[in-house]
Amino acid sequence: MGKPIIIEDYNPNWIVKFEEEKRHLRAIMKDKAIAIAHVGSTSVKGLGAKEIIDIMMGIQHLKDVEKFMSLTTYG
Repeated sequence: MGKPIIIEDYNPNWIVKFEEEKRHLRAIMKDKAIAIAHVGSTSVKGLGAKEIIDIMMGIQHLKDVEKFMSLTTYG
């Protein structure tokens, strides 16, 4: 069996974590990122969620992404 899924009460710190990641991604992607958005359940105020910050990024050209993949961390 895998790890149990734990839904936590809403945590306003999730917004802070997203903003930190957004700054990090902006520094890496520079002008390649058109938009960086907080998506998923942690982005909804008052909603319980798994503590995973989902981020969606819009870019100009898909070919620009490959060179940045090794600069980001996942986990």
